Amino acid sequence: MSLRPHHSRQMTCEICGRQCHAEQKERDICRTCLRKEPSTRCTSCGIMKHLVSVVTGLCPRCTIVRAKIPARCARCSRTCLIHNQEEQLCQACDKKRRANLRNKDKQIKVACSVCGELRYSMRLDRVICPACYKEECNGRSICLSCNKLKVIQAKSRQLCKQCYKDYLAPKALQRYVDDFVAPSSSNTVLFDLLASTIVWESVTEKVYQKFRAFGRFLQMQKLSEPLTWTTIEEALPMLGSANRTQSTLVRACLRELGHLLVARGDLESWQTYLVRRSALQSLKSAPQAMQDCLHRYTTWLWERQTAANNVREHLRVLASFWSWCGERGIAPRRHHAECCVKTVEFP
Repeated sequence: MSLRPHHSRQMTCEICGRQCHAEQKERDICRTCLRKEPSTRCTSCGIMKHLVSVVTGLCPRCTIVRAKIPARCARCSRTCLIHNQEEQLCQACDKKRRANLRNKDKQIKVACSVCGELRYSMRLDRVICPACYKEECNGRSICLSCNKLKVIQAKSRQLCKQCYKDYLAPKALQRYVDDFVAPSSSNTVLFDLLASTIVWESVTEKVYQKFRAFGRFLQMQKLSEPLTWTTIEEALPMLGSANRTQSTLVRACLRELGHLLVARGDLESWQTYLVRRSALQSLKSAPQAMQDCLHRYTTWLWERQTAANNVREHLRVLASFWSWCGERGIAPRRHHAECCVKTVEFP
């Protein structure tokens, strides 16, 4: 932040007494006298500055920076100093936002003068799409990573666009994992558990995007504790026509997380869950009034380690009987229901 006034003003210098233009807003001092004043090295930026605070050892600019509280950027999700307080953006993201506003004139689709496709123009003085402009600047060559003839994205490394993204992915993923924080501490623990399986030597852009998608999911939806296969199944996002790729990545991460918990012994195996879920299908056809009794009965059967096929058969018989009663207007009382349960278990 510059201390020089936007419009110079006439004043009498408080040091030399000359009539001249003010060098600062806050003080009546000329440029010559200001430069003669002793400078002190700022403890933060390390630059020799005037008006360094005796208490904090900071120059005016660093004092303003230190006053900012680190928070989560609304765009990149990193925890850093917020540059734009209104839109909650860090300095890098705010710079991109302002660049997009400056380039509004380029954000109109026009026919490219090279390929003829309707695209956004890369330049204001020429109608040329980004792909054609990149090829014009860098040309086509053999990519040193995939050994294919492609448009070069990074001339210094002779890499195509996809290979250059793969080259940048490990460092970007490492930074994202280090800075990730979810609103719920349990979600952060689950993310760290999944991140512990990363093989950094084989990280690509696809792996980076997978963790980004899963991180956004955990920041928006809290997973209940303890995590079960039922919770995972209910949390799986739908595979709609929009954002299908993101939903697929999140579904893959959730299932991978479940298998990690199985390996740690914190969750039953997927096969056991499928058998148990199949055994409980008959509960859905039972009358609502009998649901509580059946759930308690099912819990008791699992505690006795009854085979899943037997549990399914018991529930099928009871659900069929009470559905038959409901069709005929017969409402069994609580002690009748318990007698039926005992009869099914002990014929």
